[in-house]
Amino acid sequence: MKRWALMQGAQCANVVEQEDQPQIGGEWVEVTGFPVGPGSRLVSGDWLPAQPAVQQTITSRQGKRALVAVELYQPALAAMNAMAEPAKTLALIDWDAPTWQRDDPTLAAMAGALGLTEAQLDALFAQAATL
Repeated sequence: MKRWALMQGAQCANVVEQEDQPQIGGEWVEVTGFPVGPGSRLVSGDWLPAQPAVQQTITSRQGKRALVAVELYQPALAAMNAMAEPAKTLALIDWDAPTWQRDDPTLAAMAGALGLTEAQLDALFAQAATL
């Protein structure tokens, strides 16, 4: 039995096992030797594992502890206090909210003020989720 991956760009969307290439629309690639599943990526002929999902929600406690761990807690407070109104008050409200959302515009503004890249913010959320 052969394994076939349905591709969406360079990423596997689904895998089926059958002898012949599926006739359902889309680009199908035969898979050999690698445990391919949805999210796996085909790069220059090599299969790479699916990238872990980006953490989307953390508690404010987790976020604040992560900021302390990377020595950005005090700079974050300073950045909020340096904001013009009403952005400053909104940021302070969000700072004490029960959870922080990765896609929140205030969080994006704070990350920018701290000089964090998208990848660094993703890593900070992933670290926070473990605290």
